[in-house]
Amino acid sequence: MSKDGIKTTLSLTIICVMAALLLGIVNSVTAPVIATRAEADRAEKRQEVMAEADSFEPIENIENYDKTGMVQAGYIAMSGGEAIGYVFDVVNNSGFGGPMAVTVGVTNELKFSGLRMGDNSETAGLGSRAAEPAFYEQFADKSGDPVLTVNASGENNIDGLTSATITSTAVTEAAQSAWNTAQAIQGEVA
Repeated sequence: MSKDGIKTTLSLTIICVMAALLLGIVNSVTAPVIATRAEADRAEKRQEVMAEADSFEPIENIENYDKTGMVQAGYIAMSGGEAIGYVFDVVNNSGFGGPMAVTVGVTNELKFSGLRMGDNSETAGLGSRAAEPAFYEQFADKSGDPVLTVNASGENNIDGLTSATITSTAVTEAAQSAWNTAQAIQGEVA
């Protein structure tokens, strides 16, 4: 290899090492900020789906109650020192655009108190409309028994988003998973 080739190789190697070091430094500075913002967003969604709550206590070993593997975290919603329901962070990998994060509230009476969409890659103008009140407000005060359905008849039907049946079904499955988990927790407590 010529002197110019060695010089070029050495220069490129130094540039790559410096770039990697700078990226590592930027990541170490921004990662905690990103994590803090993500937790603040999850806390805001918990409050939105269970507005009456003044605090949320984590449920340990949530995987013991969830039979689907979708429920990532669970919380007992508290108001004035009394448990008023549950809030679950659910991720359904069956969305049209991939994984869909959904926060679901379930009261002690096993009725949905609210549902909010989190991170997802659903199609803009179609599946992304699951984050609009016209869709997610359908869940309020419904039970998960009988099982929630999409575009079917019956008391627990959810009207799916036009041209976004996969998204509608994924959100509905996430809600049903949260409800089933709340029911399992209550069955153990009762």
